[in-house]
Amino acid sequence: MTGLGFGGGALACAVTAVAAVAADVFSVHPSGAPAVSDQEQGNAIAVSDASTRRLAVSRTLVIALSAVTASALVYARIGWTAPLPAGCCLCAAGPPLAAADLAEHRLPDKLTLPATAVTAAVLAAASWHLHDFAALGRAAIAAAAAATFFLALALITRQVGGGDVKLAVLTGMLPGWLGWNHLVLALLSGLLLAALSAGVLMATRRISRRDPLPLGPFLLAGALIGTLA
Repeated sequence: MTGLGFGGGALACAVTAVAAVAADVFSVHPSGAPAVSDQEQGNAIAVSDASTRRLAVSRTLVIALSAVTASALVYARIGWTAPLPAGCCLCAAGPPLAAADLAEHRLPDKLTLPATAVTAAVLAAASWHLHDFAALGRAAIAAAAAATFFLALALITRQVGGGDVKLAVLTGMLPGWLGWNHLVLALLSGLLLAALSAGVLMATRRISRRDPLPLGPFLLAGALIGTLA
């Protein structure tokens, strides 16, 4: 593994964690709330403010720790090499995207699209640096293939949203750049995790067959698995 040792890994993890928290702050929209009377609002404001602060702190900590863990694994796998920034970009965008999908069943375009553009640019620069333009072509084909696959699922099952299709572009690029086996593993592991989770949730009656299941976290987990393979 080519790298700068512990210092390089610590730097990559720190930058990724800061980027993940900043991306979450940038992407979060306050949810609308039903109108209440002035008296009800006055009675509830202290409790709601404290609860909101606790939730915000907890969310920030989970996102930062997730980004650090994921980027540490990526650094341990590929080291201080040309595709590392693309891996860190995926690790920075992944936790806030997963949090948004789990909480609100949405994958914000203003986070997905910039992360996709940055990842594409970084992989193009890595290919230029390594004189490996076949890898760049493979990444482009992988992203298109992943998006096409999930678009087909969206049309057939009606359980896949447009955000999932766009996220497939992001999650397909780096595994595709690394190799076809990485891409196949990323897709299969993401789908398998989603299927297992759906099965457990239905068996415990947490959801029904008709309830939508957020796919974003599983696509992102699959991409990480494919990258680490």
